Amino acid sequence: YKHILIIVNKFIKIKYYMLITTLNALKLAKQFFKRVYSLYKYPNIIIFNKSTQFISTF
Repeated sequence: YKHILIIVNKFIKIKYYMLITTLNALKLAKQFFKRVYSLYKYPNIIIFNKSTQFISTF
């Protein structure tokens, strides 16, 4: 694995660490829905580090 995706639930103080091979937005979204959304549904707030892989321009 080359990267670690870290998701933090600040409300119940749980962290999720996901090992990933590529920074593919579609694969990361699938992992998010598989590991987080299935347990807690959609979060009210998502904070990310504004990496260029995840920012699109119009």
